[in-house]
Formats: sequence, structure tokens, C-alpha cells
Amino acid sequence: MLEPSAARILGRFGAGMAHVLRSSPENLEHLKSARLELETALVRKAAARAQPQDVARLEAAIRAMRDAGSGLAFLRADMQFHRESAGLSGNPRYPVLLEAILDWLSEFHIVQVHVSGLEALPVAEHESIVRAVKRADPDAAAEAVRIHLTRANELYRLHSRGK
Repeated sequence: MLEPSAARILGRFGAGMAHVLRSSPENLEHLKSARLELETALVRKAAARAQPQDVARLEAAIRAMRDAGSGLAFLRADMQFHRESAGLSGNPRYPVLLEAILDWLSEFHIVQVHVSGLEALPVAEHESIVRAVKRADPDAAAEAVRIHLTRANELYRLHSRGK
């Protein structure tokens, strides 16, 4: 018998969550709002407790984004940055929860907010987040995440209206 894990339990919600998200645009907006609130809270924790090796992992994730160039590899590296950031909170359940949210959003959101040729923008936004974490400035880190995710959400809205 498999031991229960947070990842397995959240994974079982996947199909149901996809149905919920498809059933109403409001549900998708609520999930994006929850992600924004979660990630801003987590980056505050990260900025308050990050050690040099933690910052190095975030910087490595940014390098992976640059090395990926574009496409699916870029998106995977982008999401890895967010998972690394969540991991700096000190609570091992947050990266699992964020991973589930990112998976749920991926069908509706992630590919659509990536605009080929503009990869430098999320890289620069992630660099801004890392600078704030490195300075141990929770407010600046949270603001950098808010700007980053709000910009991504607006691109999603523009894409959705264009359909």
C-alpha cells in the first residue's frame, strides 16, 4: 500500500479541478487570485529567511530560463523558478501546493501567457524578485511577485478576449 503524500492527494483533485475551472470564468480568476496571494506570502517568507545557497538556487533557475531560450523548455524553467521560490518558505507542503496550482492553471493559463520573443521580460521580473530576496526585503519581493503575476494575468485576459 502506498503511503499517502500531499502530492498524490492533490494529484487526485486534478480532473475535478479542471472541470471546476472550465465551468465558470470566475473559478479561474479565483484560482489565479489564490496563486497571487500564496506566492506573495511565500516570497515574503523567502526574503526573510533565504541563505546564500537559496539565492543561488533561484539564480540557477533564472540561468535555466535563459539557457532554454523559448518554448516548452522555457516554460518548464519558469515554473521551476516558482517552485524553488516556494521551497524557500521552509514549509515542504507549499511547493507541492504551488505545483498543483500551476498544473491546474497550465491548461488555461501558462502557455497562453508566454509570448515567443518576449522571454527577457519574465527573466527580468524574476531577477527583480531575486534582488529583493537577496536584500532580505520582504515588501519589495512581494511587490516584484505581484507585478510579475499581474502582468502574466493581464496577458492571459488579452489572449482570452482575442479568441
